[in-house]
Amino acid sequence: MDDVVELYERANDLAKAGKNDEAIAEYRAGIAILEKSTASDRSSRLTYFASKLATLLFKLERFDEARPYYKMMGQEMPTPPIQTLGLMDAIKVAKQAGLFGELGDEELEKILTDLGVAPEEVEDDEEFGLINIVQSYYHTDDDSDAHLLSPRAVKDGFISHDWRFGQETDDVVAELCQLVGKPIWRQLEYADEPRTDCVATTTYLHVQSDTGEKAKVEVNGLEDIVAFMNQSLEKRGDNRRFASCDTKGDWYAYFLIGPAAYKKVFSGKNPALSCDDVPGINRDNW
Repeated sequence: MDDVVELYERANDLAKAGKNDEAIAEYRAGIAILEKSTASDRSSRLTYFASKLATLLFKLERFDEARPYYKMMGQEMPTPPIQTLGLMDAIKVAKQAGLFGELGDEELEKILTDLGVAPEEVEDDEEFGLINIVQSYYHTDDDSDAHLLSPRAVKDGFISHDWRFGQETDDVVAELCQLVGKPIWRQLEYADEPRTDCVATTTYLHVQSDTGEKAKVEVNGLEDIVAFMNQSLEKRGDNRRFASCDTKGDWYAYFLIGPAAYKKVFSGKNPALSCDDVPGINRDNW
């Protein structure tokens, strides 16, 4: 096992020196030796090597290579970081997918100015992307209700709410159905029911469909209601789904979108928008 220790230490030194490919080769050589070993500490040493390889490969964004080493450790690989397109390129992609169709240069400049961002500097700001202007673009002009869905939002299938959505709307089901285009579900009431495993209650949303079917949805947050709506759309043969944007904040944003537009806006190494999830369904089967 002395050869393995030597490989491990040499690999560590190479990694510290920034000689990543050489370090990876040494770690892999160590794993190859250990996989043939019958020593009692074989498993723990394999974990050490796999941990180093997984971390280094992930850092180098070689995610496909890193994944099996995470599995070797009995772990799921972390979600790779996503760098979205710069704002102007993201707008072009979104428009190709049928979103932000009314956004012109003059309005964009006003939005950026209102947000305190210099229009001439926005392309150099890697932290500022399309997600930062969605609420400004899709806001309602009706000052009496800041969370009334605007015509733009209805047209593009957009909705956003604070994580405490109940403080902003009395009927989020109606809002979601407005985007769907028909009242497939109607909100009846929220009700707390006692739990059997502890002294606490669970909140349920009771709804009724346009065919008279009744259902109740356990609600811990807005994502649960959106997941229920996505499952309903799937059962009805509607190919659209509510895709959750990564807002990097304590608010939710969704686009009701079809598969082709989803791939254009949310997919790829540098998407126009980063997607947290498509709640309630398996994205791979959509």
